[in-house]
Amino acid sequence: HHQAQPARSGRVTTEWGPGVTGRLLTRRLRPAELYAVDAFLAVFVGGALCAYAASESPVSGGVREPLWVSVLTGFVIGLPLAVRRRWPVAVAVTISAAATAALAIGIIPDFAAAAPAFSLGLVAYTLAVSPSVSLRRSLVTAVSCLATVCVALALAAGTLWTAGGAIAYGTLMVAPAWLIGWTVRERRAHADRHSDQMVRQAAVEERLRVARDLHDIVAHTMSLIVVKAAIGNHVADAKPEEAREALRVIEATGRGAMLEMRRVLGMLRDDTPHAPSPGLADLPRLAEQATIGGVE
Repeated sequence: HHQAQPARSGRVTTEWGPGVTGRLLTRRLRPAELYAVDAFLAVFVGGALCAYAASESPVSGGVREPLWVSVLTGFVIGLPLAVRRRWPVAVAVTISAAATAALAIGIIPDFAAAAPAFSLGLVAYTLAVSPSVSLRRSLVTAVSCLATVCVALALAAGTLWTAGGAIAYGTLMVAPAWLIGWTVRERRAHADRHSDQMVRQAAVEERLRVARDLHDIVAHTMSLIVVKAAIGNHVADAKPEEAREALRVIEATGRGAMLEMRRVLGMLRDDTPHAPSPGLADLPRLAEQATIGGVE
């Protein structure tokens, strides 16, 4: 019952219900909006998370670099996310190499590894969901990037037990992201296959409808021609004018049937524009054809 009602000022007021909100939240983003989201993630991950993680002081030993080195390291790890949809493999290799170097050298302490792991998780999701990258290549790239980062975590950790925990931590941060991306990719592929199947089914139904229309045209036309031919043959000697009128009706009906058949058969060709079906404006002509056949 919540419909747009005209206000007294002439404007239209709209009730915003859950249906409108749901459509806004579930609609697919346009390419420009997707790149805007990636740019925000690149600045947020690089400028905020990774740069902040690099600026953290190590617990014992490690590298105490200048602030500008920390900020530069953060942006090197985060900024490639802005183009992760365009070059997912190259971005994954770049981010994993930068994160590995930062963790191995100690610019990013091992306790602050969540920031580069979050960036790697985004890249792993993009690798799995991108249709331009095969699943095999996506999996190999993700595993290779994860292995290099885990080696850096193990080297930065020091002890064997801490190294094993670091490797498990990195796996738990990256592997679920890749699995989520793979799931989304499979669901999209299933939706595309279902859409193609619906298109083929609609094409079959359209051809069946065309066949029914063609049958109706042929059946009606041939019935009318047979009736008029029989009348003309019956009155040919006694009433030649009526016989000629029957022949004129047969000629007009045949021409009209040929046009209708050409229109209907043309709909089966992909390169032929579909002519509109008869509408209310054609009702007098259809009634006239029925009247010719003897229907008042």
